[in-house]
Amino acid sequence: MGALRGSWIATHYTIAFPERVDRLALMCPIGIVSGLRPSWVFRALTTMSVRPTDRRVASFLDTMVMPTNRRLLRQEPWRPMMQQFASGAVGFKFSLSNARPTRRRGDCDLRRLSSARIRVLAIVAKDESLYNGPTAATRFRQQLPEARIEFVNDANHMVMVDQTEIVEKLLADFFE
Repeated sequence: MGALRGSWIATHYTIAFPERVDRLALMCPIGIVSGLRPSWVFRALTTMSVRPTDRRVASFLDTMVMPTNRRLLRQEPWRPMMQQFASGAVGFKFSLSNARPTRRRGDCDLRRLSSARIRVLAIVAKDESLYNGPTAATRFRQQLPEARIEFVNDANHMVMVDQTEIVEKLLADFFE
């Protein structure tokens, strides 16, 4: 299972070693079937590379959940994860020379994954701030017609915060 950027890593691992994977669950997948919104990339670059502070990074993270759930990022179990992310971002030295842009439609060739007959679940949030959620869901359905694509309403990029119960049920059903 991969969540957020981990979904990109899990997908590439599965494409490289399909014999090692039985099922693949992707939660809010990034860079697989769609590129990032330019406005989000701009905000990420300016927040993380130009004077990042705990407060600015926390404000940036707030944009990845629905407004009604932003308070949850400051409560258990999410608080320690968000604090760790903020601390890492403040101490990280970003370099544009190491940045690699992704193609507009994502950079994963899913044909090998499709031909390997691996069960795939993709959980896509409707109100994604990083990319267009409806477009991503459609592209997943086109490229992996046998996959289970779950389109979650009232959820942003951190769908596991916005719709915890729905996500837990989807994952439990998929992995049982």
